[in-house]
Amino acid sequence: MTGLPRLTVTAAVAVLLTALSLQPTLQNGSWLVPTVLCVSVVAGVGYLARRLHTPRLLVPVLEVAALGVVLVLRFTQDVAVWGVLPGRDVLLATQALLDEAFSTITSYSSPAPVTPGMVFLLALSVALIAVVVDTVAVTYRSPALAGLPLLVLYAVPVSVVSNGVSWIYFGIASAGWLALLLADGRERLGGWGRRLGTRAYVGDPTAGGMPAIAEPLGAVGRRIGVASVALAVLIPAIVPGLSEAVFGNGVSDGTGKGSSKTVNTVNPYVSLGSDLNRPNDSVVLTYTTSTDTPDYLRLVTLDTFDGTNWLPSNLESSGRVADGALPSPPGLSDSTPREEITTQVKTVELTESTWLPAPYPISAVTVEGDSANDWVWDSSNRVVWSPEGSEPALQYSVQSLAVNPTRGQLRTQESLDLNFVSAYTSLPLTIPDVVRETAKEVAGNAISPYQKAVALQNWFQDPKQFRYDTSSPATKRDPLEAFLTSRRGFCQQFAGTFAVMARSLQLPTRVVVGFVPGDRTQDGTWTVSWHDTHAWPEVYFEGAGWVRFEPTPRTGAGLLIPAWTIPQTESPGGERPEINENETPGAQPSTGASELPRGVAPDERDRDKLALEAAQANQFPWAWVLVPLGILILLLLPWAVRIGQRRRRLTEAGGADPRVAAAAAWTELAATCADLDLAWPRSRTPRQVTAALIADRSLAATPADALRRLGLATERARYSLNPAPVLGLADDVEVARSGLRATATKQQRIRASVAPVSLLSRLSNAAADTLDWVDAAPRRASRALRPRRTRKPSPDRAKTSA
Repeated sequence: MTGLPRLTVTAAVAVLLTALSLQPTLQNGSWLVPTVLCVSVVAGVGYLARRLHTPRLLVPVLEVAALGVVLVLRFTQDVAVWGVLPGRDVLLATQALLDEAFSTITSYSSPAPVTPGMVFLLALSVALIAVVVDTVAVTYRSPALAGLPLLVLYAVPVSVVSNGVSWIYFGIASAGWLALLLADGRERLGGWGRRLGTRAYVGDPTAGGMPAIAEPLGAVGRRIGVASVALAVLIPAIVPGLSEAVFGNGVSDGTGKGSSKTVNTVNPYVSLGSDLNRPNDSVVLTYTTSTDTPDYLRLVTLDTFDGTNWLPSNLESSGRVADGALPSPPGLSDSTPREEITTQVKTVELTESTWLPAPYPISAVTVEGDSANDWVWDSSNRVVWSPEGSEPALQYSVQSLAVNPTRGQLRTQESLDLNFVSAYTSLPLTIPDVVRETAKEVAGNAISPYQKAVALQNWFQDPKQFRYDTSSPATKRDPLEAFLTSRRGFCQQFAGTFAVMARSLQLPTRVVVGFVPGDRTQDGTWTVSWHDTHAWPEVYFEGAGWVRFEPTPRTGAGLLIPAWTIPQTESPGGERPEINENETPGAQPSTGASELPRGVAPDERDRDKLALEAAQANQFPWAWVLVPLGILILLLLPWAVRIGQRRRRLTEAGGADPRVAAAAAWTELAATCADLDLAWPRSRTPRQVTAALIADRSLAATPADALRRLGLATERARYSLNPAPVLGLADDVEVARSGLRATATKQQRIRASVAPVSLLSRLSNAAADTLDWVDAAPRRASRALRPRRTRKPSPDRAKTSA
């Protein structure tokens, strides 16, 4: 195998070897055969297109078209027109496959199950990487740059596998890329004849002389190595969220009864903002309950803060919920007032959810259907989850406790275990000082943990201090500092900041994600929608367990202020009643800032919710305008830069200095030929170059005369001691350019305008020069640090001088 076939096959093999690194993220290898098939088709079509001398720009287009046909035949043939052609049903089937794949990605950790959607997504993604690699390495003969898409492909498993990818996969991927470089190098060197085996040396080889012939190739190798290492370090740092789970921190197996297998958990907190701002507020679930005042429904608990995001720790599958009642919640004493609550839930739009929405704390769960044995519970976080996810229209019954701690119980907080406190009060060292200082200022003279937590809640609830706003803008500043400065945001920011400030005051705190109770209909059924997604903090009190607080302002619709945090108001006569520290706040209606009544409309909560929906409905869809506009600007940017470059050179060509004018005119002429893909014999003199262009393009008399004048002026400027000024060089360039464009094809003219090769080559040269500078930096540094040696004159030379 020689030449073009070797390079084509090597490029495809390099992609497949790199794709093998995806295997640790998946449960089996059933995705490999379809992926190999798609990559092989891409390589075969690319090879045939190049053999038939297809224009280079059309080669990747043909490869993508062939890939589409293969995907239709492999995945959606049963709904295709005549079994081959794509139609509306094919598009719907493809969308369904992609939805299934992305659902798997967000619901499972690695290794994820290999569903048909995952096979389709992997085959499509790897094949598209193969198109890019084939185009760059074979069609445009830049195999070194092909390392970029290969690096992107390898970065996926590196980012999602918690324990890292074995070095074997890195070695296999590197071998594929190096084989691609070697295949290209052999073909290029083969065009110059047989490679010599001798090595020349600089200096005396016996005295440690360096091989001179290896220097150019060594510089290229070091340049590639520096670029690869730099990209490997920079890409995870500059891509947002790349270090987080691309496949989701989902759950793995571990449903055995009594097992304590540790698993990683999914983190819905990072997607909370998008749920709050969904354009369509559709129903997530419905439920009926035995209480008139249901509490929040929790999904997952987040107890780790990395400086920007709240993340969940590991869960323990402590047993199947189908096996019976759960033990008593941690930290809850028998003396704490409580009420047994029964809740019947039916999911509507929560298909394949890892988590089971339920009140806290759960005492028993009964799940209907075939997935009853899939649901397990965690003893510490008191959440129910399933490795398989929920099925459509899942129905289940939850027995839970409505815990109502007394104010006196929360005020007289007992001492906690130091290990427990440290686990839920730890914060990164990068927390801004303003956060800790503000927390101390807000707590004021509060002594007990309960008083400090209530002080924080009241401060966040103060409408003079904070404002609820779901359109809080993004910022490059520290998110905590930015939030405390702007004083506006939504529940995610209120809950997260409350938890950080509470931890700075040594209060064991965590964040919970779930739903507010929703709206009650006339038949007594409660409905929960996506706009009811919520986040709130919890503070641990010995005897009461994890106690909910609500820092999000009341303008966040549907919120419940915990009754144990509401101070008693004065009596109608103006006298303050005696406070009963052992009173159960939930046993009587709260006043002042208590919960809003449900089932009556329209109240303040409903008006806020309707106002938010109306504002979102009237909001102009800027994304549909800005995204296409940005793409258009990026496509037109090379064209605009090339126009500015040409105008600058023409201005220089009209200058008084004959050398500068001739150089600018000749440079623009060469750039025009490069953009039009015209032959430019660099080994000839300017006059010979113009003669070759005139003969090759059969130019008319006017542009031919302009070319001759340009060649003559360039020769005189280069070789004459005192070249005479030449007038009209800028006009000659314009005339010659017009004549050359007239002889080019329409495709060449469009490509010259949209993707000028001369501009791209300059950018490539600039990047190469930068890497050359980096490559030579160690040598320059060693020379600068090397002590200078002073030679003493020999005795014979000293006598001669004397």
